Amino acid sequence: MTMRQPQDPLRQDAKAQRKRQAWWPIYGLFLFVALAGIAIPLAPIVGEPTFNSIHPQMARETWNIVVGGVIFFLLLMVAGMLYAIFSPKPNQSVSHISDRQIDRERKLFLAEEMARKEAEKQMRRKITKARKEENK
Repeated sequence: MTMRQPQDPLRQDAKAQRKRQAWWPIYGLFLFVALAGIAIPLAPIVGEPTFNSIHPQMARETWNIVVGGVIFFLLLMVAGMLYAIFSPKPNQSVSHISDRQIDRERKLFLAEEMARKEAEKQMRRKITKARKEENK
């Protein structure tokens, strides 16, 4: 009889995340269809008042397609911004380094560098002093 090994919770979470991410292309297709379903009926409504004022020499159907495309991309940008705002952010791990800690380490590094340079200067002074005494 063998004992079952305990499952790693991080690995289980990664598996669940991959399963959720497998559906993202389908969600994107649904979003695409929904935004097109909004843009197509709005195109003639928005295109009518702007038709004569912006492009009087363009065909009305072509103008409606252009306006529909613009509405679609505007809706797509709004959906993308909403996703960016409300999407779950990855958790910060325990090894996350704070800005305060980075500043402390940088100051410590600079202090060590200054001390090393000062020690080198002192050593050079001693060497030049020893050479001067040798040459006398």
